[in-house]
Amino acid sequence: MYARKNDKYQPPNSYDQDMMCSNENASSDHLYTLQDAHKDFKAILKKLDGNSTMDFITQLREHLDTIDIESPSHNADILLKSISEDLRNHPDLPLSAVMNSELIIHPSTGEFAGLEPGSVVNVDKFLYPDDESIDELCEQGKLSRNYCVQCGSHQVEPLTFVSHSASTQQMKYLFKDFLPDLHDKTVIDVGSRLGVVLYHAYHYSSASNIIGVEMNPDLCGLQQYILQKYSMEDRIQVTCADIRTQAYLLKKADVLILNNVFEFFLNVHDQKEVWKFLFENYRKSGSYLVSIPSIAESLAPLGLILDVNTWVKEFPISMKGRVNISNEEEEEELSCIHLYKVL
Repeated sequence: MYARKNDKYQPPNSYDQDMMCSNENASSDHLYTLQDAHKDFKAILKKLDGNSTMDFITQLREHLDTIDIESPSHNADILLKSISEDLRNHPDLPLSAVMNSELIIHPSTGEFAGLEPGSVVNVDKFLYPDDESIDELCEQGKLSRNYCVQCGSHQVEPLTFVSHSASTQQMKYLFKDFLPDLHDKTVIDVGSRLGVVLYHAYHYSSASNIIGVEMNPDLCGLQQYILQKYSMEDRIQVTCADIRTQAYLLKKADVLILNNVFEFFLNVHDQKEVWKFLFENYRKSGSYLVSIPSIAESLAPLGLILDVNTWVKEFPISMKGRVNISNEEEEEELSCIHLYKVL
């Protein structure tokens, strides 16, 4: 607060006169514009002394706090929730958010390699973002948090939930807080699946071209359905292809996003081939690469050695003072985002 509150403060008499003049100027043949309001506001401030100016601004702030103004961000949140609900209720999308036509490959390397395949369950973070939504599934008998190690016994272990989609929290902070302004820029999401990254890029950034590359035709059709229903085709397009056939697209990209994109969908050999392809073809200097998890974490289990230091430079993402983190889970989610700049 700039100054003490003065409930008895009254504007000087000239204030009313100025406003009367302003209203006279705004004749029936002249619409009162934002520029007019700005001009009158500056005129009012010039006629107030220092202390009165502070009191006036304080009262103005208090008045603005009482007005319910829906921001573009608020509207975007509502639309994204609606998209999430539409996807949850789509008849062709199973509860697991994995299409029947998809081939899911349980990782043979990395953190999930030692787990029983049956103990790893996909719970999509965009569709079921919190414990409350997961609890609701459990109460409905559609999901369990545990599995029986030995059928018929009381020996149970917790299931491991994984998500093949980024969360709204991750995407909101990525596009609103971490990446620079993307006006006239092209964003490409590799393995766009349900289109989650695309929808967030549309609503939380000014990116002119947003492209999803997805090789499963059913998922491409699902994304196209959402794009048409929510009128997002003006800035989003979906390319149904293997990224390894899209070298020309990579040369156009200003931001390339890789979100848990290969581990559950490609065997080790193909994962290596894709990383080599990206290393050789995504070379536009000054462009950005977003990887969840980090490039190093992705390459290590594959035993693949690439001279990453000659390709990209990582920018540490500092969340301090930039985002409000309400719990450890949110902090962990955001810490998974790694931002690089192509050299």
